[in-house]
Amino acid sequence: MFDKLTALVADDQELMRSVTANQLRGMGWSKVLTAKNGAEALRQLRAQRVDVLLTDWNMPVMGGLELLRAVRGDAKLARLPVLMVTSEVERSRIQDVIAAGVSGLLVKPFNASVLRARLERLLSTDTKAPPQPAPRTRRPDAAETDPDAPESQFMLPASHILVVDDNPTTLALISRLFKDDYDVSAAPE
Repeated sequence: MFDKLTALVADDQELMRSVTANQLRGMGWSKVLTAKNGAEALRQLRAQRVDVLLTDWNMPVMGGLELLRAVRGDAKLARLPVLMVTSEVERSRIQDVIAAGVSGLLVKPFNASVLRARLERLLSTDTKAPPQPAPRTRRPDAAETDPDAPESQFMLPASHILVVDDNPTTLALISRLFKDDYDVSAAPE
């Protein structure tokens, strides 16, 4: 499946770049590029065809979130699948990358089989378009019943999130992170 594809691994830690690149080569990726920060990765993305970007979140010069935003803002790169590899689990930070259009998240530590499954799922979709947030509209009840009501009383319907993971602990953690703000459904892989 991966033998004709090119991956770019962006991570500031040389050991992590090397381990991830070796895992990809072991899966049969024909070409694996590496970058030590987001700025270097962006230059490589603009210079050659890449089929998937795996990026760390916290990097000097340009971090993963800034890189993701630059990719989504570039018409030639906007549909590129981006897998954020991170140890970040803070809800607001996860919401930031989801809002920026991340294609998938991979929480450290991970092994080659988890990486393979995530990439197979990511690349098996019919489109490479980044996920779009569900449109949020106000509920008519507050506006129709009291036109002078403060804007803070307008309610937005909850967006729905489906969390899929083969690790029950990760599934429970991510579901709990978002349960206060979203209608969450959890499913094992």
